[in-house]
Amino acid sequence: MIPVVAEQTGVLRRLHGLMDLEEEALKSALLAEPGRLEGREVFTELIFSGRRPQGRPEEYALLIESIFEGYLLHYGRGRLMAEPDPDLRLLAGDYLYAFGLSRLAEIGDLESIRELADLITLCARTHAASQNGASQEPWPLTGALWALSVLAIAAGGWPEKDEAKLEARAGRVAPVEPMLEVTRARAKQAGLERQLEQALIAFAGAVEVRDTATYQP
Repeated sequence: MIPVVAEQTGVLRRLHGLMDLEEEALKSALLAEPGRLEGREVFTELIFSGRRPQGRPEEYALLIESIFEGYLLHYGRGRLMAEPDPDLRLLAGDYLYAFGLSRLAEIGDLESIRELADLITLCARTHAASQNGASQEPWPLTGALWALSVLAIAAGGWPEKDEAKLEARAGRVAPVEPMLEVTRARAKQAGLERQLEQALIAFAGAVEVRDTATYQP
């Protein structure tokens, strides 16, 4: 049974509270009204619905949203902070990457750590290639990569996912649509089609509101 929605939509508020308590350098830039974070989670429902995180879905959702927030802050504007300067934005992004990965290490899920480390590297390459003019808008591809990786964490890995990631790591990044086809097929098999599609829509909304023109990583 999927936990009630209220448990899922409190993840960003919990992350906001942890940052407010634990990271003095970032407190001044946090949103003053954490209630505005309601419903802005991207991957939480997918994590709550998957078989792998069962028993600790809140913890998995927290660390996934933390790493995703770090990603948003590295390449634009995140959800937890107001309008920090670029240096503070990078500091916050690094903190959230480290926070999420360290909590995952405490769980002992080395497979997911490797999955997310690959994801962070591939997203960095994609954004760098876009800035250098070697590729088009990065968000469709990074959205497909995030969906691929988070689904693996939620439902377990599968051979086609490994093949797609191998191609990407070798610099032969798979086109967006074939990668999404691989991900959607796995989601259908795992009974997570609706949750995956909602995550893809939420990802698009999260990156659409970002102002990247004033920020150069």
